[in-house]
Amino acid sequence: MRVFTKTLLGAVALTILAGTADAAQVARMRSCDDEHDLVAQRSTRATTIVFRNRSGEVRKLFWLNFDGDRVAYSTLQPGERVEQPTYSGHPWVATNRRGQCIAIFVPTGRDGRVDLD
Repeated sequence: MRVFTKTLLGAVALTILAGTADAAQVARMRSCDDEHDLVAQRSTRATTIVFRNRSGEVRKLFWLNFDGDRVAYSTLQPGERVEQPTYSGHPWVATNRRGQCIAIFVPTGRDGRVDLD
């Protein structure tokens, strides 16, 4: 019975990891050091990303416009989520409450979810 339980749990873990790998294809993650080099690219490929705040702290979302300037969009409390329509090649900066970059996500054109930790 124990062998079956371990095998079943292993299968569940693989399913979750496979789902995470698919989610990684929704957006390319970029270093915060790249922010000053990123701008929104012209695109007609619409997509929707669901950003989920899985951290215990406030997270803010900013779109980087065509000049590379931050445009405030959402403030997410712990556990909140936002469904954000966007376009492929439009960078999104996730920050802490003070506006310090945590990560940058550039949509690939696939709908999906990004978890903010």
